[in-house]
Order: sequence, then C-alpha cells, then structure tokens
Amino acid sequence: MSFFEYFLFITSFWLLVYLLLYIKNNRELTDWIKKQDAYVEEQEAYINQQHEAINQWADAYDFVLNENEEYADMLERYLEVGIHTKTKFDSVKDIDDFFIQATTKEFIQQMAWKGATEKDNSNNVIDLNKQKEDAENTRIIENNFKFIKPKFSETGLKEIKALIEKEKERLTK
Repeated sequence: MSFFEYFLFITSFWLLVYLLLYIKNNRELTDWIKKQDAYVEEQEAYINQQHEAINQWADAYDFVLNENEEYADMLERYLEVGIHTKTKFDSVKDIDDFFIQATTKEFIQQMAWKGATEKDNSNNVIDLNKQKEDAENTRIIENNFKFIKPKFSETGLKEIKALIEKEKERLTK
C-alpha cells in the first residue's frame, strides 16, 4: 500500500468516524429539540386552558357586576320613590327604620370626627396617606348626607347639626 492509499484510507476512516459522531450528536440534539417542542406544546396547552378559565371568570364577573348595577339602580329608584312617599322625620328619636337610624348616627359621628380633626389640625406637613383617608371619609360623609337629607325635615336637620356640635365638643375634650 502506498502512502497515498494509506493516507486516503486513514482519512476516509476518520471522516467515517466523524460522520458517525456527528450523526449521533445530531440525533441527541434532535431528540432534545423534540423533547423541548413537546414541553413547549404542553405549556402552551396549559396556558390556553388557564386563559379560557380566566375568560370564563371574567365573563361571570361581568355578569355579576351588571346584575349588581341593575340592583343598585333598582334600589336607587326605590329610595327615590320612598323620598316622596314617606314622611320626613323631625327628630332622630322618631326614626323607625334601623338602616336610616344607623346611617344617621354614623353621619353624626363622622362629621364630628372630621370637625374635631380639622380643629386640632395644626400640623403644616402634608401627608398624602392622610389626604387620601380624608378624601375617602369625605366621600362617605357626602353619600351618607345624600341618603339622610331627604328623610328629615328642616327641624330634624337642625337637630342633627346640634348633635354633631355636641359630639365634636365631646371628642375635643
């Protein structure tokens, strides 16, 4: 065997070995890629399933929200009808409805507390959390006032104002 034939034989042998290693590595790589593709498909199916579940929850939430809005509108219409059909109270002691009574007492306490804190507020530092709390309390007070104002006569509203001042004095002592 000549050197050239020996060289071709050795070279072809190493090429064959390299080709077999390449095919083996390539097979391992393709197997790994197939496993990754299967995992990705499995995760996509799970994500799609969760997405559908979230959409179902969102639809149910929207349905309940719409129903609650309808009930709130119905309650508001009922209360507006009640404004014209029910008598107005001249005194807090005359209230026969527990809900109106509780709302009125809460309104008196909130207004007294607000007045007492405004009176004692000598701090010039602006606290954003306190401002948010004050805004939320003011909104609650306004809603309570909108609710109780039509239920009382002028005499009843004057009595509420007097009770607010009395409660404010009690809080500032």
